[in-house]
Amino acid sequence: MKLAPTYFFLNYTTLCHSRCTTCRLWAGPQATLPVEQIRRLGRFFDPRKLREVYLTGGEPLLPGSAVDVAVALDRFHPGVAVTAATNSMYPLLYLKRVAAMQAAGVRIKIIVSLNGPAERHDRTRGVPGNYDRAVEMLDGLRDLGALLAVNLLEIPGETTDADREHCLAVAESYGVRLWHSPILRKMPWFGVPDDGAMVPLIENCRGGGEVLVILPNGDITACQEPKAQLRFGNLRDECLDPAAVARVQGLVKTRACQPCGCCTPAFSEGLRCAT
Repeated sequence: MKLAPTYFFLNYTTLCHSRCTTCRLWAGPQATLPVEQIRRLGRFFDPRKLREVYLTGGEPLLPGSAVDVAVALDRFHPGVAVTAATNSMYPLLYLKRVAAMQAAGVRIKIIVSLNGPAERHDRTRGVPGNYDRAVEMLDGLRDLGALLAVNLLEIPGETTDADREHCLAVAESYGVRLWHSPILRKMPWFGVPDDGAMVPLIENCRGGGEVLVILPNGDITACQEPKAQLRFGNLRDECLDPAAVARVQGLVKTRACQPCGCCTPAFSEGLRCAT
């Protein structure tokens, strides 16, 4: 038995040099999924319906294996759209890797994260000078023809209309769209307990098994809530257990969404969570 997703998120690394106020991934254990396991995708997935792979982390352009990972995705399904969002911490390194992906035939497009003007962006990202690096990344991606969008992280109690206007002006100056990535739950890093908030499924969401997530430990999970009870299997396994697949698909069709704030189908198809 193989899964046949329309989209999947390859969350293959926890490596990140940002110190965002909205995330503590960088403070936890560091792990990167070996490219050898990513090359096993064909054992578990039928690629014929696959439209897009969202390469994420962590910072997806940081690991030394980033180019090999992108190439493995293209070999799995030649010509598939590969997208990734970057924190722009190391523009020269990241642009070199994007160019190498393009040279290998990967159809790569990059989203540049921006939280507002320089002061807001640098403070919420926890790195002085990060805004200037983002601009450098935008310039380089435009020259490579690899810029997809500017993404504004909507931070509860922080993001203002002025931030939105600034990011929209930046996106328009580069001829791309501005996407909004809303944080829809109260999380521990805001100084409060995780409220576990659930929101209704996105209208026309394909979360019933057509949007999947692969985690840095190799787990293949459902997009709504990547926890053990919704685990299809692991890339280290030889195959998927049909009974487990049926159970997980039954669960995700009856659950509300527990959003991570970076749903690619929601962005690329203009869908929005109902909150």
